[in-house]
Amino acid sequence: MKKTSLVIAVLIALGLLVTSAFTFPLSVRNGLVSDYAAGKTLTIRGYDHTPFTYNLTTNTKILPSSMDNDVTPGARVTVFAQCFHTTRTSGCMALSIVVRQPATNSTQTTTSGATPQPTPQATATP
Repeated sequence: MKKTSLVIAVLIALGLLVTSAFTFPLSVRNGLVSDYAAGKTLTIRGYDHTPFTYNLTTNTKILPSSMDNDVTPGARVTVFAQCFHTTRTSGCMALSIVVRQPATNSTQTTTSGATPQPTPQATATP
């Protein structure tokens, strides 16, 4: 009986070790898109300006789906990814990209067709 309990305990420990060695934790990161190659890679810069590059697959989802053309440099996104590190390679595979705010540029027009005007800056009075 003691031998059976010991064998079961060892098997459970080995199972936990193997599972943790091959489990890739979920990574969630917010940032601004700095480079995007559709279906290949996405690079974002975090708030500390550190670049993070993600590999994209055919299973990578862009949410909401109506904004898949808005993944352009300057867009604010949240990336859900699985990151892995082995002796030969390392990287992160994006599972989904949530576009929180599309990139803005100065030539973009509003829905009414009018070109937005720059906001006046306050100046000090002498």
